[in-house]
Amino acid sequence: MDFNDALVQLGWLGLFLINFIAATPLPISSEPVLLALQLLGYDPIGIFAVSLTGSSLGAFVNYFMGRFGRNMFLARMIEREPAKMTKAQELFDRWGDAILFISWLPLAGDVVTVLAGAARTHPVRFLLIGRAHV
Repeated sequence: MDFNDALVQLGWLGLFLINFIAATPLPISSEPVLLALQLLGYDPIGIFAVSLTGSSLGAFVNYFMGRFGRNMFLARMIEREPAKMTKAQELFDRWGDAILFISWLPLAGDVVTVLAGAARTHPVRFLLIGRAHV
């Protein structure tokens, strides 16, 4: 039994977990579990709701890593290249809301959600814009 099979056996909990994990920087796809549960006759609205909840909470893990890890992880970069960090902050301040719409993209989306936290995007704004794509 592989990882996806185990998650399918867990049903709703497995769907939540795979979507939660897939929304973090870990290279895992939620589609096989989602498709398997659809084929097993699970309610499509329930699948959507559980997937949205799991992926949103997973994205918040990234967001809080950026928000609270900002000083720890970015301090060295700020010290080395303060002009670049200021420019990056200005770009995110200007385009952050638009950039959050691509947070569903693999890999790039993970970076965007971490940057949103580091840029101190309001959590409600992050939730409403960053999760609007689902």
